Amino acid sequence: MHHHGSKAPITYHAIKMDFVNSHANAIIQQRDSNAFYENYFIGKDPLKWASRVKSFKQIIYKNLYQGIDVKYCSEKIIFVLIL
Repeated sequence: MHHHGSKAPITYHAIKMDFVNSHANAIIQQRDSNAFYENYFIGKDPLKWASRVKSFKQIIYKNLYQGIDVKYCSEKIIFVLIL
């Protein structure tokens, strides 16, 4: 976390996963919204920026594959396959 005027380092994480041959119509559920928001200022083009983006502690992809759900838990960066 970075605070204005602080010399503390900025820390972050990113996850990118491709689920090959997954269902395009998987239902996405958001659970337990965080009290804070995120800001994304990517590059110099303001059209690619986003501010005050809500974040959630859990994101669930229902039926990503036949009979399989995927759950992301942000508190401990956990990835769970639910069969």
